[in-house]
Amino acid sequence: MVCSLDALIRLAIMVVWAVLIAIFWSDIAAWMGFSVSQKNATSLAVGLIIAVIGFRYAAEMLKCLPEQCWSQLTHALMSLGV
Repeated sequence: MVCSLDALIRLAIMVVWAVLIAIFWSDIAAWMGFSVSQKNATSLAVGLIIAVIGFRYAAEMLKCLPEQCWSQLTHALMSLGV
């Protein structure tokens, strides 16, 4: 029970961060000094950030499972961008 509660809390924190990044991306880009065209071009970065955070979370959760070979495979594929 404790492991599942810990996993749920970690997932909730990552979802909150991802949503905050998505909501405030235009403000973050303006704060970093991006022009309007740069901000629009980097909108895909939000999706990439969310995907990487989710992928890392999934890999960590797979390490907890008895079938650890899947986590090793996902880490190997991460360098290929899959």
